[in-house]
Amino acid sequence: MFVDNSNSIAERDSAARQNQIVSFLKGINSDGHIKARFYSFGRSVDSLPGNRTENIRLSEGRTNFSNITDFLRNYKGPVNSVVILSDGIINDGTDPTYDAEKLHIPIFTVGIGDSTERKNLRIYDILFNQFVYSGKPTTIETNIRNSGFPNYNTRVSLYEENKLIDSKEIKLNESGFNQLNFTYNPAGGGEKKLSVSIQPLPGESTNADNDKTFYINVLSTKLKVGLIAGSPSADVSAVAEALERSKDIQVKKLVQTSLDRFWNNQNLNSIDSSAILFLIDFPALNTPKSILDKIVNEIGSKGKPFFFLYSGGVNNAQLSSMTKLLPFSTGPIKNERIQVEPSIDRAAFASYFSTDNNQEKIWNNLPPVFQPSGQLSAKPGSTVLIKSTVRGIPTGNPLIVARNLGNQRSFSILAGDIWRWKLQTAESYPRFFYDLIDDIIKWLSVGSNKKQFSIMTDKKTYLPGEQVNFRAEFYDQRFLPVDSAKIEVQIFNKEKKYNLAFAPGNNGIYTAGFTPSTSGDFNYQGTAQLGQVKLNCDPGRFSFGTGQIERMETMMRSIFLKQLANSSNGQYYWIDNTIPLKKRLEEITLNSAKIKRVKSEYRIWSNQWAMIIVVILFCAEWLIRKRTGML
Repeated sequence: MFVDNSNSIAERDSAARQNQIVSFLKGINSDGHIKARFYSFGRSVDSLPGNRTENIRLSEGRTNFSNITDFLRNYKGPVNSVVILSDGIINDGTDPTYDAEKLHIPIFTVGIGDSTERKNLRIYDILFNQFVYSGKPTTIETNIRNSGFPNYNTRVSLYEENKLIDSKEIKLNESGFNQLNFTYNPAGGGEKKLSVSIQPLPGESTNADNDKTFYINVLSTKLKVGLIAGSPSADVSAVAEALERSKDIQVKKLVQTSLDRFWNNQNLNSIDSSAILFLIDFPALNTPKSILDKIVNEIGSKGKPFFFLYSGGVNNAQLSSMTKLLPFSTGPIKNERIQVEPSIDRAAFASYFSTDNNQEKIWNNLPPVFQPSGQLSAKPGSTVLIKSTVRGIPTGNPLIVARNLGNQRSFSILAGDIWRWKLQTAESYPRFFYDLIDDIIKWLSVGSNKKQFSIMTDKKTYLPGEQVNFRAEFYDQRFLPVDSAKIEVQIFNKEKKYNLAFAPGNNGIYTAGFTPSTSGDFNYQGTAQLGQVKLNCDPGRFSFGTGQIERMETMMRSIFLKQLANSSNGQYYWIDNTIPLKKRLEEITLNSAKIKRVKSEYRIWSNQWAMIIVVILFCAEWLIRKRTGML
């Protein structure tokens, strides 16, 4: 029997509900026909020694149902049935319904909690771009849910670093859902703390979910991009136009027109001063070795992020100098190219590109591009975002590959004539190609700031009781991972400071956990010691909200409890009517007592008489075959 010990049950009539739970458990415990073992659960599953109920205080800050199925899966003793007493509210872990079905154990659920719908107003979700440019407006989409406030008026406000940026009056819809857009135009670079707040309304059950905090990284100054091409082509023109459309990007072209001449008399300084390199039709057959060596040094030694287009102008013999740097490897390549179409991996693609650019309907209607005929494969550490197909049949080759390894980020399109994508989408999706190049630039530019030592948190905003999971990475001067560094972080707010040591892991990754006792904004600064060398990481920050996650949603989810019971051939009961449940448990206990399992093993091959019989039979078969001429 698993008892929900979470705080959401105690939101109303705490003492009465606690008495209900204790009374129910004592009734089970006193019934001599039912053999039960009690556990409580919240963030984890805890035993109640001797089936005592003193530890049922309804004080847990989290409710994790998936821990119950994990516990049952690893339980060594016999289990005939399971009873879960809960309000059905999940705010940690995953939905256990599928795992419960696979246990093949009847699960009976008992509902307890507030079944009446309560009036509430909350920020359901905020959609935004994680990386934006300073001085360039971006849209922040806010989704608001309301229960019990149709046609009410309220005010929604956007703040930057607790300073009001914009405020709008809205009328709450009868459907219970409102969508509101703010335009945010950051003035400077760096990490910005933003928050959206809804003005509370009289009669709200809680104001804990009327505010939501998030962080945006603002990229400041113009980004210098070097476009290096082995020859003029339609792909060079299309990519150059997409880059030059952005006011935040300064493009420097180095386009080779002959063995020793370049378009517009550009010199090699464009390579040195560029933060990101775009390589198209490069290296070509007549690319000078000095330029190729310089590119290899900028990428390999200095760690510059780069984009590579494996187009028809690339010379494979010259390309061998860059083999170690590319995110893909090649087998034997023929001197011909095949027409391929993209097949998007939406899950991987969505983490790299904006919402508009990961639409499958756009990619599925793109014209074919020309890929080298031969074997192509992604290197370890690379992610295949799009695969190539021929008339819907997979070729086994990737089409778009990205890699983030150590201090190096690279992005490759393994085909030429991508100008066709721009031409094809010009009418229906005019921004598709430009947004594609812009997303590539943003992703690569994040990698240009890769540090030898860094510390990050798993997210930026937390609720009280949540643990902040720190992750540190440490590399030597060659950007090889180091596992023997001593790493510490100092966490502080206006009132207090905390010192935290990291536990070493593998591949230069270190971890630590932290749970403060107060809410508010926190800053952190980390140090790493390796021998006599001491490094500091860039400072960071995170926020703890003032609300309690168990108080944000307190309405009992009876539908979930019924689904969980039905998936395992169990049944749902209400706490005020559990007499039928007790009878059902008595029947299960009595029936299970009548079953006697007997296990017998006969080890034939270790029995000498069995072996003698087998040998005699083989001999008899041989004699019969010999006499009848079958041998």
